[in-house]
Amino acid sequence: MPDRLPNFLLAGVPKSGTSSMHSYLRGHPQIYLPDRKELHYFTHDLLAECLEGPGDRQVWERTVATLDEYKSFYSGAGSEPIVGESSPSYAYFHQAIPRILERLGDDLRVLIMIRNPIKRAHSTYVHMVTNQRETLSFHDSIMKEAQRKTQGYGDFWRYAEHGLYSQPIEAWIKAIGRDNLKVILLEEFNSDNEAVFAELLSWLGIDSTYRPGDLGAAYGHTGTARNKALKSALNSAASFAVTVKRMLPSSLYLRAKRLNATLNRANTSRADFPIEDRTWEHLSDYFREDLLLTGELIGKDLRGWLDKAQLGVGS
Repeated sequence: MPDRLPNFLLAGVPKSGTSSMHSYLRGHPQIYLPDRKELHYFTHDLLAECLEGPGDRQVWERTVATLDEYKSFYSGAGSEPIVGESSPSYAYFHQAIPRILERLGDDLRVLIMIRNPIKRAHSTYVHMVTNQRETLSFHDSIMKEAQRKTQGYGDFWRYAEHGLYSQPIEAWIKAIGRDNLKVILLEEFNSDNEAVFAELLSWLGIDSTYRPGDLGAAYGHTGTARNKALKSALNSAASFAVTVKRMLPSSLYLRAKRLNATLNRANTSRADFPIEDRTWEHLSDYFREDLLLTGELIGKDLRGWLDKAQLGVGS
């Protein structure tokens, strides 16, 4: 059988439910998704341009650098009508679209998941604190974002900028057409995951009655570490596992990965970093125009995302 490469991309955005969606879709018998999420093959070189932040290079080294390595993740694909990849950098780095289409063709379906951008920014911040990469307060990190970008920090440090959704959505619409792009709001998925998931499967043209047993379970949980020494050890273990992955039997690697995730969940609690009034005011101004543009593109009123009460803002 000739090489099979993706005809479907879960392109973003980070901290908007992509890990959960990858897990749900991977179980569908008509979908082939690799075990591993976030190959980032088509953005490998773009990501290499910003590696000056703490831990940036280690994260980048896990991305896929060559076409042969990329193809190896799809060697197990059979006759499934949908072959996919989940790499949330493909939304933010929309300048990679020509390279993606050159390799995968323009008969491509793309899913972008978005959420309240202030909550998304805060979730990414907490993720970085939990992984012992971020040392500033949420407010100070937002104020330092532009400076860090200039200094060459990786894109994941751009907590606010990743929440500007209109440009990547518009770029993908222009590239593949509105019918081939689907945008799902995490808030809508969480409120009625069965209906939204069924609609997604129908859009993909596959059996829409399939439901994963864990539909609604949260993956990619973010919280603060109770025991920082244990968290540090778990992070080191995870990095080591990625390094030796090719030397481990697949079953052993997956068991180790699940154990690490279980220990991480046991060692974390939900973040207790309230969003300050001044931070909310700054981010509301920052996102307001883009939310109007995004809403026009997807036909939804997103102004409620700036509701102070919804965010639980406290001074």
